[in-house]
Amino acid sequence: MELERLVDKACYALRLMHLARWITRQLADDYERRVVGRLIMILLPAYIEAARAITRSPELLPLQKRELRTRLRRLEKDFVEFYAQIRHDLAAHRDDMPLDEAIEAWNQIDSDTLDWFLEHSLESMRGLVAAHPLLEGQLEPFKTEARAEIAEALASRPVPDREVARVSNDSLALTRGEISIIPVHRVQARVGTVLSTMGTLTVTARLLDLVGHDIGAYSLLKSSYIIDVVSLIDAVYGGEFGGSHHRTPSLLEIFEEDDFGGAKILRASIGDLDAEAVAEVRCVRNRACAHLDPGLSLDETFDLIHHLDPEMMHSLLHLVIGGVEAGCKSDRATSLLLISGDSISGLRPSSTPGVRPFARC
Repeated sequence: MELERLVDKACYALRLMHLARWITRQLADDYERRVVGRLIMILLPAYIEAARAITRSPELLPLQKRELRTRLRRLEKDFVEFYAQIRHDLAAHRDDMPLDEAIEAWNQIDSDTLDWFLEHSLESMRGLVAAHPLLEGQLEPFKTEARAEIAEALASRPVPDREVARVSNDSLALTRGEISIIPVHRVQARVGTVLSTMGTLTVTARLLDLVGHDIGAYSLLKSSYIIDVVSLIDAVYGGEFGGSHHRTPSLLEIFEEDDFGGAKILRASIGDLDAEAVAEVRCVRNRACAHLDPGLSLDETFDLIHHLDPEMMHSLLHLVIGGVEAGCKSDRATSLLLISGDSISGLRPSSTPGVRPFARC
């Protein structure tokens, strides 16, 4: 039935959101919790869009439609008022933001906020599933015999030593208690965002290794990885590989417009990337990760994610990062911007003004 297909898609988004919340509860590091928790912010609009399609189904009674629409309007209103910016500028895409806004937005990805959005999303669908016998059980979470093993693996990850003084130009470094710069030029802000995106990719890659081939956790984290691969390519090259011209100017644009020495090197690195491979990753991102194509079945959505070659993405990342490093290192003004997570001997942080706990006491 058409209704069942629509509910499948909405509940798939809900199940991924529920799984993201579960993973945050297994992790011990607040920064990593936010790297995973932001996926709820990314998936929420996809759920709302899929659920809104359900309200247009002729198989629903008028009362069921009204109840679902009312819940969706409230959910969307609360999301759009503030959290949509987090989703669009800091999670699904990576734009440069003023430092104080970026820190505040990242810290808003916390336990209470995620719980609220997840619970209200689940509640909006529970009534419909309960009232329609053919849909019973659609809200079951991803099941796996290895769930306990995954929980143990995630919980056993060593927590980064936040007591060691570190310096980084990562735009979110202050939220980890690291020493960082206040950008005064757009190239500093852009490199900071590039480094930050590399950092979230590193976290996600580590977590992917821990969850193995569990279909739910693997789909969720690989989707995150795909989103960040595209975000990194866009942050560095912008419209050269199909990125939006309406977002923050790319690193390449800034290099060329402001006559940085690495402009020619970064421009030349474009030729090293396979444009068809980039287009394939972007297509999967747009249809099965950051958004859910209503024309795809769940099986087709899974296939897009699972069949995207990890080695191909790794190769793209290697080339992009290589281009960034070569371009920045060729100019004294940008070479120091590549500092990321370097420890400082003999110093310990005395305060961490940008740090806010993920779980509020």
